[in-house]
Amino acid sequence: MEWEIDEQGRKYRRIAPGCIEFMPTIRIDGVEVENTPEALEAFHAMKKAAIEQAKEEERQREAQKKTGRICPFNAHASFPPECETTCGLHRPTGCAQKRTEALQDTKGKPCPFLRVCSPQCALYSGGCTL
Repeated sequence: MEWEIDEQGRKYRRIAPGCIEFMPTIRIDGVEVENTPEALEAFHAMKKAAIEQAKEEERQREAQKKTGRICPFNAHASFPPECETTCGLHRPTGCAQKRTEALQDTKGKPCPFLRVCSPQCALYSGGCTL
């Protein structure tokens, strides 16, 4: 007895004259899956792969958001002080407040925003560029 497909896309087979049997299915997470070991294994493998892919995409988004530098404008605020690509001042070259070249090497000197001028600051590029 070979499985056939009806108008609604359900599998069935004829088991006797005038009598049909539908493929048993179960509903997992709102998805109807054939109740066979192969179909269940394939479903769980696809679900696991989708979860792993979503986690990896989230990790990549988080890694892209942070530049690893400290923003002096929000360093003392209640939200994280990292310079993020989601900030309106962020440009591919860095913070929009940053000049292309530093006026002088200011590393270790007092900073009005942070305690000392350092390379971890988003406005630092061989010196303070503000």
